[in-house]
Amino acid sequence: MVHIRRLSLFFSSISKLVLVLLFPFLSCKIGSDSSGQITAGTSQGYKTLLTFVSDQVGTFKLSNVKVFFVLTEEDCYNCNRSFAYFVEKYVDNPKCFFIIINEKDAFDVSSFEGKQNTVFSDFFTVNKLGINRTCAIIINDSATKIDTIIAIEARHFDQAIHSISQKIR
Repeated sequence: MVHIRRLSLFFSSISKLVLVLLFPFLSCKIGSDSSGQITAGTSQGYKTLLTFVSDQVGTFKLSNVKVFFVLTEEDCYNCNRSFAYFVEKYVDNPKCFFIIINEKDAFDVSSFEGKQNTVFSDFFTVNKLGINRTCAIIINDSATKIDTIIAIEARHFDQAIHSISQKIR
């Protein structure tokens, strides 16, 4: 009986270790540039993002946009709601653009409806770009490439909000 208990504890410990080692690979993924997905630090990722948005909105002037906010229902429910509330104040800012996936009505999007700088999409379409969670995509000052992608996570929420606020100024 003692051997069975030790064996059980051993497998329990091993499964936790495997989970800890795999976690970085299971968390937010921003795709590789060669597959046509959005990647920070490359001009191709920026062009992919612009093409996606241009196909959705047509005439909106994207050259002024410095931050693309992606609001999804994935991962942390409270983070997504809080982030949606935080970015509402930028809804009329021409430097900001919003890509919203809210198929399950996880957060209030009424302030974004009817705005030229907002696209409502579905998870499958946006996921093809390599974006699979709520984030802010910061464009570099010369508007030629993606500078930074800030994923919105519970453990770094305040830090992410601070960083985004500094970039929009």
